[in-house]
Formats: sequence, C-alpha cells, structure tokens
Amino acid sequence: MTTNINPNDLKTLAEARDACAALLQSLQEKERQVEALQTDLSAVKSNAGRLESSLKTKDQEIEALRDDLKSAGDRLEQAQKEAVKLSGSLTDKDAAIESLQADKSALEKCQKELQAQIDKLKSEAKSAEAKAAQICASVGVEPVKAAPKAEAGAASLLEQFKSIKNPAEQTAFWRKHKAELIKHT
Repeated sequence: MTTNINPNDLKTLAEARDACAALLQSLQEKERQVEALQTDLSAVKSNAGRLESSLKTKDQEIEALRDDLKSAGDRLEQAQKEAVKLSGSLTDKDAAIESLQADKSALEKCQKELQAQIDKLKSEAKSAEAKAAQICASVGVEPVKAAPKAEAGAASLLEQFKSIKNPAEQTAFWRKHKAELIKHT
C-alpha cells in the first residue's frame, strides 16, 4: 500500500510544522518572560514587605517623637509657670532688699548720731572731771578718780545666778532676786 501524498499537502504540513515550531518557540519565550515576571513580582512583593515594615517602624518613631514633643511642651509650660512664680518671688525679695537697705541706712545714720552723742558725753564727762579736779585743788583737796562700786550682796547674787545650771532653778532664782540683779547690773 502506497499512499500517494500530495506535494501540496506536504508543503502545508511543513508550513504547519514550522508554524507550530515557531509557536512553540514563542510559547517557550513567553514562559521565560512569565518566569522572569514572577521572579520580579516576588522581588517587588519582598520589597513591599520590607517597605511596609520600615513604614510601620517609621510610624512608631513618629508617634514616639510626637509623645516626646508633647512631653517637652508640657515641661516647657511647667517651666514657664515656675519662671513666672520665681519672677514674682524675686520681685518680692528685691522689694524686701530695698526696704532692708533703707533700714540699714537709717540705722547707720542713727548709729552716727548716737556715736556723736557718746563722744559729746565723754567730752563733757572729761571736762566735768577736770572741773571737779580744779574745784578740789582750789579747796586744797587732792582729786581722786571715783569708780562706781557694786554692793557685795549684788555681786554675790550675780555669781550665784551664773553658777546655777538648771534652767528651772535659774528662772526661780531670777524671779526671786530680779530687782536686786537688775539694779546692780
């Protein structure tokens, strides 16, 4: 049995075979492209996962910075309130210092006046002593410097008072002998 094959059929078959080979080759190329795209897609997905993780980390960092900023704002507000309070306190203290300086000046003036009076009294005492010496000399008496004498009893009372160490006993002694102690101190 011999089959007669038509050369046109052979040509059509060859063309069909070449077309199938070209389609197969094109299909294989498309499969390689699909594999490359799948590899690229996996890389993109992996990058997207890393970027998403990085984005979450950055969001957390931003939230932490917001919290820090709020805390710093609260501390700044508290510090400003404290500064206002201290400023008022400083103003009060400045006024007190000025008052004390005025008092000091008045006391210094008073001290100078008292010192001048003391100096005047000392001068008058010396001239009174000189007059007394002159009067004594005019009547033939030799002048003697007089020193105030404390009574022996008062001195011993003062010594007794000083020797008492118990505060309650000292207070009782003071109350009992107050008049004598004050008179001779």
